[in-house]
Amino acid sequence: QAEQLDLRASQIASEAKELAKVRAEIESLRRDLNDKVVEIKADEAKNLRTLAQTYTTLTPRAVVAIVRELDDNTAVKILSLMKTDIVGPIFEEMSKTATAEGTPLARRAAILSEKLRVMKATKQPATSS
Repeated sequence: QAEQLDLRASQIASEAKELAKVRAEIESLRRDLNDKVVEIKADEAKNLRTLAQTYTTLTPRAVVAIVRELDDNTAVKILSLMKTDIVGPIFEEMSKTATAEGTPLARRAAILSEKLRVMKATKQPATSS
């Protein structure tokens, strides 16, 4: 019986170790997903709408200059609150604008586009142009 108990304890320990490994993988996947899905929180929505409205009054070139300095998630949040007829010219300008290294910002526009595609938020009305 002692031998069977030891064997069973060993199996339980092994399964507990496997469970801990699976939990760690799930947490890692959850963090990755959270990094990919952008969400506007209620407490920042008003300020983001104000910024989006302000950016709609700027030229696409000026907006690109600002977006270059923003992190992807902030840029996506602001762009998501703008009408497509405003965002389109901004992405077009990004495709023509080069980074300090000389590479076009088209890759960043593609990344922002993908984040816009998977964005999660309570839909706010788009700002007027």
